[in-house]
Amino acid sequence: MLNIAKEKEQHPSQILVTGTGNDAAKVHTTQIEKIEDWDCRNKEAKAQITLTLSDEPLSGIIHAVSAADAWDKLNCQYESRGHQTIAQLIGEIFHTTFMNNSPLEP
Repeated sequence: MLNIAKEKEQHPSQILVTGTGNDAAKVHTTQIEKIEDWDCRNKEAKAQITLTLSDEPLSGIIHAVSAADAWDKLNCQYESRGHQTIAQLIGEIFHTTFMNNSPLEP
């Protein structure tokens, strides 16, 4: 599933099918099966990504059309951008309300 999310696995509809007659029909049927399988695995990968997120990051990918799209949006949101990211994380620490019933560790 991670291959789908990271776009390492090409969608079967983007692969050119050539041929004529019965061979073309067999290739076409195989192609349709590959597309259906890929779409199913893409939906599973997107579901896995969305089910592991809390509300805030989920709102950033809710309109993603594929697992790869969701993955890219999450990467953009969370990848390090140097001093700006560090300042943002420090700000989040100082604005966080700490409670006795929740641990500080992740």
